Amino acid sequence: TGFTGGGGGGGMGGAGGAGGDATAGARAFDMDTLMRILAEQKFTDEMIWQGHPDLFPILFQFRAELAAAVPPDTLCTVWFTLPTGNEGFREQCTAGTKAFRVRPHYLVRQVVDSICNRFGVLRPRRFVLQTEDGFTLKSSERFSTYGLGTLFGTWKLHVATRSRSEAHVREPPALEPPEPREHLVEFVLPPLVEFGGLQRKVLKVDVTKAVGAVVQAVCAKFGVAEPERFVLATTSCARQQVLLDSVVPLYFYGLGTKFKEKLQLKMLFRRLAASDDGLRPDDMYAHYRYVQLDTVRVDPEEARLIILYLDATLKDYHAKVKDEKRRRHQRQNTARRLQKQNRALQRQVHELQDELRRANAAAAGTAVAGTTTGA
Repeated sequence: TGFTGGGGGGGMGGAGGAGGDATAGARAFDMDTLMRILAEQKFTDEMIWQGHPDLFPILFQFRAELAAAVPPDTLCTVWFTLPTGNEGFREQCTAGTKAFRVRPHYLVRQVVDSICNRFGVLRPRRFVLQTEDGFTLKSSERFSTYGLGTLFGTWKLHVATRSRSEAHVREPPALEPPEPREHLVEFVLPPLVEFGGLQRKVLKVDVTKAVGAVVQAVCAKFGVAEPERFVLATTSCARQQVLLDSVVPLYFYGLGTKFKEKLQLKMLFRRLAASDDGLRPDDMYAHYRYVQLDTVRVDPEEARLIILYLDATLKDYHAKVKDEKRRRHQRQNTARRLQKQNRALQRQVHELQDELRRANAAAAGTAVAGTTTGA
């Protein structure tokens, strides 16, 4: 989809559609004075259309007048260039530009929210609107403040990511598989005959293998059957010992990546571990499981990034839940409305059936009376 407005066509001399009518209303606060001020400051049509940063301090002085000058029910066409990358916009709009009809009295944040909702993009507060010349529109201002509906009836803006917000919620780097891959693990063993009285055993383990595969390797080494009976847990943790996730690679817990020292783990019967109040199942986000171990020291900057990223992820989840509740509520309302319509139609059917029966009865009575009279 191409952008249909041009520099001169959408500037102060050529507002189209709703904007043309709005310009006539602007004379109530002496639009000529504003135009003269802009001309004295050497603003061209192109500079106004592209949203030169020096333009808006002048317009802000007339924000109330500009808002009052926009005729009621004015709708203006604004073309939005969507951000690139993995923001979710380009998945649904391959052209990268989308036109929306915007009322000049709308707040900037309302339109950003609407655009994000249209494309299913969460956390709309991450985004801002910018002019062609790079001026960022204030989210709490109305579009009329920037001249929409008076200076021009169509416009082109860019949806951009807030640079600061993007930095604050960026995902901390994922752990890369370490080299070398083998590191020392001290296993605290359960009391089984196969272990021959051993209580502890230090083994070199490939930390890129999943925790469940490590348990299988230990059991295979000592001839222990049914390795799925066992789980691994930490032996020391600040509050509770952590039950490791069997499908997660061991290096996710920091061994070989965050620390090189020997890691001590205890091998437990799964059935007994499930009823142990001192064990906490590992339910951390995969990349940051290492923060649960006492042996890992997380620097403040890394901790800040993890907290902010997980907080943003949680907000995304809550936004999805809220959106799903809204959709479910809409579906329920639609179902109730259809049920109500169905009941009304059923009543109409019953009424028509009653009328038909009465009409048939009346017709039958008339026929009998005619027969009697003839006789």
